[in-house]
Amino acid sequence: MKETMKQGSIEIILMEEDHEIVCVHKNLEDWGRNHFSSEELMMHTMEMIDGCEALLIEFSEKGVGLGIEAGYAFAKPIPIYVLLPKGKSLSTTMKGICKKCFEYASTEDIFRSIKEIGKIS
Repeated sequence: MKETMKQGSIEIILMEEDHEIVCVHKNLEDWGRNHFSSEELMMHTMEMIDGCEALLIEFSEKGVGLGIEAGYAFAKPIPIYVLLPKGKSLSTTMKGICKKCFEYASTEDIFRSIKEIGKIS
């Protein structure tokens, strides 16, 4: 599944399920048009997480930022859910703090996962 198609699919599914979506890269950085220092970016990111009921991480790419965001949410405690592409591995740390990890191979898998998250939360 192409990256932009996957992001769009996840966003559409979340909106159809009546979830408010906050994405740092989209809402704060405006797809790279707004630039922040590392300190400002983390401060704003943490403020955004503070306002969330849950954190959903799409884990096709590993990154330090994802780990920081997840660790921050875990400390709050805000439940963390992970969407993991089939065949990819989830870090031990992320396994330890996420409430549930959902493997997916298709948009339909993502839809089912988000439906289940709605029942869990």
